[in-house]
Amino acid sequence: MNSTRANEKPQTLREKRQEKRTQEILEAALKLFDEKGYAGASMEDIAEASLLTRAGLYKYFPDKAKLLGAMRTWKTHVLQERIETRLGLAKTLQEKVRAITEETLLFENDNRGFFRLLFSAGSLTELDADETFAALSVLLSQVIVEGIERGEIAPLAPAEEITMMLVSLLFKNSIKRNVLGYEPPTTIEQDTALIEKVFLHGILTT
Repeated sequence: MNSTRANEKPQTLREKRQEKRTQEILEAALKLFDEKGYAGASMEDIAEASLLTRAGLYKYFPDKAKLLGAMRTWKTHVLQERIETRLGLAKTLQEKVRAITEETLLFENDNRGFFRLLFSAGSLTELDADETFAALSVLLSQVIVEGIERGEIAPLAPAEEITMMLVSLLFKNSIKRNVLGYEPPTTIEQDTALIEKVFLHGILTT
């Protein structure tokens, strides 16, 4: 959340302090949500965990929904930047799919509490409307579009649909943990190989 994009004005000291304080609130809230659940954690709890008064917290976030939206934007932006960095080093389609897959699976594994929160808060349906998530979707779609244009990917469906098929494979472990209720038996390395196989080559032996 603290990276400076091209054409953006440098942050003032006040803006930097406000961003740092916002980040601290988000981190405290995420820990609290993981301990008590989204419904169980009150704004008063979050204020106390953030070393703020309730009125002080309201200056940053008026309610839990706004806080959750900011948390979702923060985490999605982190994942997007990690994927962008890896894609900058990848050349072939397989290398790009592997970069997307590995970074997403690692992020998913390292942020289990965040994904647990998304499912428990019932906010997955809101992700499509989130601009940051849309930007991540566009990033993944660009890889698919380039693959189609170069004849590496068969244009069996619109690029957006092929992208969503990849996304569904990438987040299968969170679905297993938070919907089906069991820990995936595979490692990140095994999942990466499986997703590459299914997505790029299919599962048939011929």
